[in-house]
Amino acid sequence: MPDKIKALLVCLGILFPAALLGSVGSFLATPLLWKLEDVLHVELAGHSGPSDWIIACAILFLWATFVIIYLSRRRKS
Repeated sequence: MPDKIKALLVCLGILFPAALLGSVGSFLATPLLWKLEDVLHVELAGHSGPSDWIIACAILFLWATFVIIYLSRRRKS
């Protein structure tokens, strides 16, 4: 299998753990988000959990972090 295809498949495979950790982390951060709402004057969390865009940002951030770590380790070897 060519290296570029393998790297693409790994980057797509990283999406599942990033989504899982981002979602759980967002829900655990809900009390902090409620406190930040008063400071930032932006709705970050409702009564049942964080806003959708907060979850999406957390997933995207973790996915990008994991991909950067994977690609940097791949270049060293």
